[in-house]
Amino acid sequence: MPTRPPAATITGPQVYLRPPRRADAPAFLAAARASRVLHGRWTRAPETAVRFMAYVERFAPRGGFGTHAGFLVFRRSDDALVGVFNFSEIVRGAFCSAYLGYFGFAPHAGRGLMTEGMALAL
Repeated sequence: MPTRPPAATITGPQVYLRPPRRADAPAFLAAARASRVLHGRWTRAPETAVRFMAYVERFAPRGGFGTHAGFLVFRRSDDALVGVFNFSEIVRGAFCSAYLGYFGFAPHAGRGLMTEGMALAL
C-alpha cells in the first residue's frame, strides 16, 4: 500500500511533489553524487551541504507569490527521492512565463516517474 505523502504536496498515482526542506539534505546529496554520470554536462545538482542549503533557501516556499518555486519528486510507494523541478524568473499577468529546470536521479531513470512529475508540476 502506498505511503501517505506529507502535507502541502501535489500527489499523483506514483509520485508526489513538495518543496525542498533542510531535512532532505542527506538523501538529496547522496542521490546527486550517485547521479553524476547520468547528469553529465547537462546539469550540476548541489553536491555539498552548503550548496543544498542555498538551494533550499532559493526554492523554499514563501508567503505570497515569489519569482522562484522548487519541488522535489518522491515515489509514493517508498518515499524515494526521484528528481527535481525548479521554476525560476516567474512572471505573472499577461506575459505568464517562467524558466523550468529539472533533473532526475539515476536509480529511477527510464521508469516514467519524472514524466508523471512533470505533469503534476505544470
